Amino acid sequence: MKVLLLGAGAQGKATLYDLLKNPKITEVTVVEKYLAQLEDFIKRWPDPRIVMVSADANRKEEMLPLMQRADIVIDLLPTPFRRHIAELCIEAGTDMVNTSFQSHMEGLHNKAAMAGVAIMPEAGLDPGIDLILAGNAIRRFNKVEDFVSACGGVPAKEACNNPINYKISW
Repeated sequence: MKVLLLGAGAQGKATLYDLLKNPKITEVTVVEKYLAQLEDFIKRWPDPRIVMVSADANRKEEMLPLMQRADIVIDLLPTPFRRHIAELCIEAGTDMVNTSFQSHMEGLHNKAAMAGVAIMPEAGLDPGIDLILAGNAIRRFNKVEDFVSACGGVPAKEACNNPINYKISW
């Protein structure tokens, strides 16, 4: 499977780390405007399946060919890119997953369905896992009057004691 990973920030590095554990992944093309963000990662975990590409996510002519040769796109770019990337995936005919709220892609369902493209938003920690856990907990009650969810945070530097320097908190 060929994966197009958009973004090499903290989430992108963690995602790349996990993808490389899967032997079914034959290639991960990482698109990042600033490739220097990946230098330390590549030094620690050199892998011939990693292809690094510097590209501007706003430029259709740069993104569309990359999407067309991928089996799936994992979009971890900042929120303002979400709808644009989803629209390009539909045009490319490539399935996509991201960690953003679905409201950023409202109105694209029919267009994606007509193109045979699956778009899966809210597939991260928050939104994502938090909503699954909340839904599971709420179903156990007869009546819920209110629900508030708070998730994540930026850990202290000394808490980042793992190879990818990232830690979630609940």
